[in-house]
Amino acid sequence: MASSVKEAFSSAFSSVKSAFLLCPKALKIFYVLLGFHVTVNIVNLLVIPAPVEAEMSAARSFLIVILTVLFIGLYIFIYCGAMAYIRDLIKTGAANFASFIDNGKKYSLRFLGVSAITAAAFTIYGFLARTIVAVLPGAVRIPAVLIVILPGIALLILFLMPVYVLITSDLGVIASVKKGILTGKNNF
Repeated sequence: MASSVKEAFSSAFSSVKSAFLLCPKALKIFYVLLGFHVTVNIVNLLVIPAPVEAEMSAARSFLIVILTVLFIGLYIFIYCGAMAYIRDLIKTGAANFASFIDNGKKYSLRFLGVSAITAAAFTIYGFLARTIVAVLPGAVRIPAVLIVILPGIALLILFLMPVYVLITSDLGVIASVKKGILTGKNNF
């Protein structure tokens, strides 16, 4: 018993030590993420009028929609590249910035596919839950809402991992969703 505890602490210490050794190598990604978020915030401050009540012209509203779509696309690209960069860093102990860009391109569309499936699952669940609660009598609605929340949490747990599995296992959209749901089910 004492040796298994000692092995567990040794393994945990080894993992922490490895993480501290890899952290300086991951700073490039931190700077990319920081630069991206600072840029997005500066652009937002320049485009969106300061007083929230200020009039918005149609041109400015259109610009905000275009910028939002652009920033979401860039965020997905950077997120996928950063996840793959960290994956490579953990697996090999080294990663280069060229692979960050290649992986951002490689995984972005798959990320959108996994996100679309996840959004569809939650939309269907939300519609069904709302429909069920809406047909119940008033006195039963509050307990029904509380009961409907539990499967929603279970659904959240099941769909928590597919995006990470997509990049860590280098799978397609459907395979990532299946393996991510299985991972969520087995670990929670």
